[in-house]
Amino acid sequence: MKRPLILILLSIGLLVGCVNLGAAGEYKLIKGRDVVIDGKVYPMCIDLLKSLNSFKNSEPMVCEQKFNEEFGFEIPNWKAIPKEKINWEILRQIYFSRNSKRFDIKDLRKNWKRKLVSLQKLSSQNTILW
Repeated sequence: MKRPLILILLSIGLLVGCVNLGAAGEYKLIKGRDVVIDGKVYPMCIDLLKSLNSFKNSEPMVCEQKFNEEFGFEIPNWKAIPKEKINWEILRQIYFSRNSKRFDIKDLRKNWKRKLVSLQKLSSQNTILW
């Protein structure tokens, strides 16, 4: 009799606990640095932090990040790049740099060939690659 009761209590505890997993709260900057472009300083992380915290009393951002235009942020207007204009060499370099510690060079090359086929298929469908 104890076992079913414990399972029921654990199930209820998990369900109640999961409700709060996506709860909005206050965001904190753990490590930040200003972005400097052509000698001009952009405190990007601080402004992004302010933008995020402006939504702390809103529904949590589970699948989509919200931007507060008051802080100079807006949702990007993504546009498909025609397949013939995609720089596949840059994508290859990104792939190799991200995965070089996980695979030896032979496997890396083999995996890249498979990845390239799937990326080219996605590009034909005007889907964002990465």
